[in-house]
Amino acid sequence: QVRQLAWANKLRGLAEKHRRGALEVEIDPAVKGGNFVPGDLISFAIRPDQQATIVVLNVNSLGKVGVLYPSQAFEAAPISARQVRHIPGKEKNQRVIVQEPFGMDMQFVFAFDEPPAGLSKMYRLDDVNPDDPRLLAFERTLSSMAGKFTFASTSLRTLKP
Repeated sequence: QVRQLAWANKLRGLAEKHRRGALEVEIDPAVKGGNFVPGDLISFAIRPDQQATIVVLNVNSLGKVGVLYPSQAFEAAPISARQVRHIPGKEKNQRVIVQEPFGMDMQFVFAFDEPPAGLSKMYRLDDVNPDDPRLLAFERTLSSMAGKFTFASTSLRTLKP
């Protein structure tokens, strides 16, 4: 948890320092109040203020990091401005499956005005430590893209059924 919080705070600080504004995001379904059990299906309802490339990172309760979106090249295509888009998708087979470990996960959602450098190296990144070179490169990207993205964070709790 200490590792999770340290890296999450560092990333949030970088994002808030360099963002252009706040991004409108909520976890769908919202009726669960952020509490889920393994097997639940979720998506992120995102409304960017302008056309944007979306990146969703997850930091699980053990401090491991994964890229929830994009996981392949076609998902890195920009999405339309001012329209709600469900990431990765709204249909049952497109949603993220909630899984262990139990505890609180934090998500960091970015809407970049243009695709960030090195994004393709992050596809399918899962269960890595925060000091992974691809994540360190992403941190540097936030500084280099100052004023060219919006940002929000969410959290969810994975509970034992």
